[in-house]
Amino acid sequence: MEPVRLWAAVEFTAQSGSTDALLGHAAQAGLHLTRIVPLPGGFRAHCAAWQYRRFAALARKNRVRLRLQKKQGLYFVLRPLLLRAGLWAGFALFVPLLLWAQGFVCG
Repeated sequence: MEPVRLWAAVEFTAQSGSTDALLGHAAQAGLHLTRIVPLPGGFRAHCAAWQYRRFAALARKNRVRLRLQKKQGLYFVLRPLLLRAGLWAGFALFVPLLLWAQGFVCG
């Protein structure tokens, strides 16, 4: 397993258009694609999530349709949790309560 997949990686398919030219332009741009599997009329590949936006721009220029198949990694698991205000409020209330209750246990 690549270390990138532990943090944030995406699996996608590229269909129609000039997929061969897209792979060439991606290599020239320095985008690292892994696990490239040929499909009828296109291919399936993996890349780091932070490179997908640049790859999608290249795909639009080459008129290739990209479909995101799977998001993998810790980033996509933690991101929805970080957006929940209730978790932050609970943490902000729990820490002072824990520090205050510590005086009853040790004293």
